[in-house]
Amino acid sequence: MFLDRAGYPPEADLGIALAKDGGIDPGILAWLLSQFPVTPLPMMLEPLTVAELRSYRDQLGARFRAIAVP
Repeated sequence: MFLDRAGYPPEADLGIALAKDGGIDPGILAWLLSQFPVTPLPMMLEPLTVAELRSYRDQLGARFRAIAVP
């Protein structure tokens, strides 16, 4: 999330991920994100709420789903 905010979107590295593991695709990543728990939050160096993390998780999942559909 913090790398994405700094201008390094995860989608930019999908090609690298696919080269390393052919089983990775945006649809699978979207599903995995939907299963990712947002509570309890670990101690963070930068303040973050559960609502912010949940929102980012859901938005990133939607971005991966949009890429997965041809």
